[in-house]
Amino acid sequence: MILDIRQMFQVIIRNWWVFILITTTFVFTSAVISYYVVPPLYEAKSDILVTSNDIGKVNDVSPGDIDSNLKLIQTYRVIIKSPIILEPVIENLNLDIDVDAMLKQIKIESAENSQVFSIIVRNRSQEQAVSLVNEVSTVFQKEVQRLMELNNIHILTPAKFNNQVKPVQPKPVLYMTVSFFLGMFFSIGVVFLREVLDTTLKSEEKVRNIFHVPVLGTVPSIQMKHRNVTQDPGISTFSTLDYKNKLLNTYNKGLYDSYYQNICASLKFIPTFKNKQLLLVTSPNPSEGKSLTSANLAISLAQSGKKTVYVDMDLRKPSGHYLFQLSNQRGVTSYLDGDMLLNDIIQPSPTRNLSVISAGPVPPNPLDLLNSEQLQTFFHELKERFTMIIIDSPPLFVADTIYTVALADGCILVINAKSTKLQAVRTSLDKFEEIEANLLGVVLNNKKMKNNQESSYYY
Repeated sequence: MILDIRQMFQVIIRNWWVFILITTTFVFTSAVISYYVVPPLYEAKSDILVTSNDIGKVNDVSPGDIDSNLKLIQTYRVIIKSPIILEPVIENLNLDIDVDAMLKQIKIESAENSQVFSIIVRNRSQEQAVSLVNEVSTVFQKEVQRLMELNNIHILTPAKFNNQVKPVQPKPVLYMTVSFFLGMFFSIGVVFLREVLDTTLKSEEKVRNIFHVPVLGTVPSIQMKHRNVTQDPGISTFSTLDYKNKLLNTYNKGLYDSYYQNICASLKFIPTFKNKQLLLVTSPNPSEGKSLTSANLAISLAQSGKKTVYVDMDLRKPSGHYLFQLSNQRGVTSYLDGDMLLNDIIQPSPTRNLSVISAGPVPPNPLDLLNSEQLQTFFHELKERFTMIIIDSPPLFVADTIYTVALADGCILVINAKSTKLQAVRTSLDKFEEIEANLLGVVLNNKKMKNNQESSYYY
């Protein structure tokens, strides 16, 4: 999936918490390591001047002498790090280390074309670093006189102990700054990797860009609770905690009206659904919000003045009677079986202009009922009595849906922003195309909204 600059910026804004979490973790870890884990390392330095052998004839120094002294510095670098210098230093200071350990603490630095070079020692103790570098300088000076019979080594600035000196390592500010940028780069990698690997559809833009289908609207998360069944097995009642904010005509009190009104408004501008009546709502998988979406769409249409009927066509796992708190002892299956007439299965709802037809008793084989002329007669009668017919269909993978989709004037596919996978939507769209159904668009359900989005336009 290729993201343009605008989409990248949206991804970063949407995942701001990832940047804060990872970057803060990097910086905090760096600070803890710098201040509490890594031991401090102090540095002591002694500057050495290399002159001609006869220091009494400084004014007679020739360019050749200077060049010779510069070459000697390279030799002296090797001598300083040799056992002939380091072993006496270890012995003089009574150190419990070997020559190899001493070598790791010593560094020689010299500027180009300069007769001055520096002996640098790093140690966890500043006091020991000072003692080491001064002892190395002194022993080196004496050994050069003994070995090379030269008196051209002069200690310019011996190291001195200073309580105000800060350790050269670790460098907390530098390390935390580097950790900050590493955390930012790592966060970018994590965020975009999550975006690429995320197979859910969390935004309208993602749906449009991948599938090129209209998004009729979005609906935020509506919390739903457990069902409480009364003594009558055909009726379910709800406490104030059950199906909280489930339907527009009960607990919502206008909070979610605009989302479903926007979907209804979008339907008006679809040419292939103009002056049509039978609207089917389905989803790729169960538990993606199709029943709640179809029920609230029916309520919204009824509130706009249209004579509407909600029909629960999920004959295997009906839920419409739970939503509207109605009996399921009679319904669609009662009509298709020939046991009841249409008037017998229509139930009123608290919403004006809205009637409800539940699924009815679960039949042994729903396909036998659906694959009959009685189903076409059922929809024909509904069209004569109602302006709008909202069909709550089973998920699209259920074979029952094919029969109702084929008779619908238009279909809506409900996608759960938190759980529906790309492949499931792609399979559903292929199915719609295969049966030549009139797919009007998708509804992105259960989308995470910002607080100001959920409460906007209410006074």
